[in-house]
Amino acid sequence: TQCQDIVNSGVFNLQNDLTISSTCFNIKTGGVTFNLNGHTLKMAEHQHKDYNYPWRNRNYPYPLFMINPLSNIAQPIIIENGVLETTHWGGGSEVYPDYNAGNDIYSGEIIFRNITILYNKNGVVTEPIFNIRGDDVDLILQNNHITTQNQNIIGGDHNLSQFIAEHNYFNELSNTPLFNNIITDSTSQSIYLNVFNDSITTMPQGTYLGYHVQGSNGGWNIGNYWTNHNNNGYSNTCDDKTGNGFCDKPLTMYSPVENVTDWQPIKDISLISKNISEIPYNVNGNGMVVGPYTPLYNCGVINQSGKYVVWGGGVLNTPDCYTITTNNVLVDLDGEIITDTAGSIFKVVNATNVSIVDLQRNNKPMGVLNGYPSILLNNSRVYVKNIQFNGLNDTAKSVAGTGEVVLDKAVVHTGFGQSVMVRAFNSYF
Repeated sequence: TQCQDIVNSGVFNLQNDLTISSTCFNIKTGGVTFNLNGHTLKMAEHQHKDYNYPWRNRNYPYPLFMINPLSNIAQPIIIENGVLETTHWGGGSEVYPDYNAGNDIYSGEIIFRNITILYNKNGVVTEPIFNIRGDDVDLILQNNHITTQNQNIIGGDHNLSQFIAEHNYFNELSNTPLFNNIITDSTSQSIYLNVFNDSITTMPQGTYLGYHVQGSNGGWNIGNYWTNHNNNGYSNTCDDKTGNGFCDKPLTMYSPVENVTDWQPIKDISLISKNISEIPYNVNGNGMVVGPYTPLYNCGVINQSGKYVVWGGGVLNTPDCYTITTNNVLVDLDGEIITDTAGSIFKVVNATNVSIVDLQRNNKPMGVLNGYPSILLNNSRVYVKNIQFNGLNDTAKSVAGTGEVVLDKAVVHTGFGQSVMVRAFNSYF
């Protein structure tokens, strides 16, 4: 119900909201779980001056928690389930948890989880949210909602032994680093399944974004979701051709020291709520996570049923580039423009359930086929949707050979072979 030192291990439950003017809880032992119980711990205005820099006209920032364990040094300290809030007054700032590892002897984990953190929303900053003042500290952030402006999340004058951030929502970090240069070993970092909203664009040297998953075909990294209030952040606009829920290309942020890359940014925000074990993945030989759609990088034979996506268009000089020889095949052009100067782009042989479509994901325009002909049928039936046929010239056919084509919302500028039955609706000729 009130501020106090915590000197014994155990579970402590806050019974009411508290508005304070100086450090409230000094945790002096490991093995502590501090449950905010949905309550708010708030730092009020105070006039304690910064005596280290007396010429500065500002308030000195008090931490809400001082963590200085001198006993049970290998046991975790957990702070969970509530709201931590600080406000800005008189040109200064407040600070959230301040860790003092007790002359470097504390070796346990400090875990913040299920907490809403509202920090220094209005002004000039002087301290990070998590201020590290000792080595060998493991800091773990889980399921938190952190809103701040112009401020490092982590800072201090010592190195973390390990840093894990998972399933957090970082909001309005205003172009300042996630943390200062206190995490130097990338192997001790796991920053994954977080949402960064209108957030950081720079990170310090050595930052490692992702969680490495080892699979039968190699490893891959689960990254983070990058968005903004205009919904045109990287994750909002990136391509996901294979439909696996991840962006096709990495996101590189330009740090003052070196480039920092999220190698597997998340496209499908629903993945954020899942655990690592719940995210299905299948890694191909290129180290890419393959989803429902198998990418078609080059011309070749499609002889297995399934969903495919064209990966890159351009000008080809390969007759019958994609030859389909089996039923139950769907190919998504994904907005690509494909020209083949040597012959057909798609050749379908003895197959009656084949779809060549453009699903227009991410609001892309319909795909375009410029072939000679664009589709060549050999005793086959093909369904075509959202495709534009231009043809190489006036004599090139959209569809030729023997069989049937069903057109749905197609745009056709060239004709058809005499042995092709055409059924069309919602299309333009």
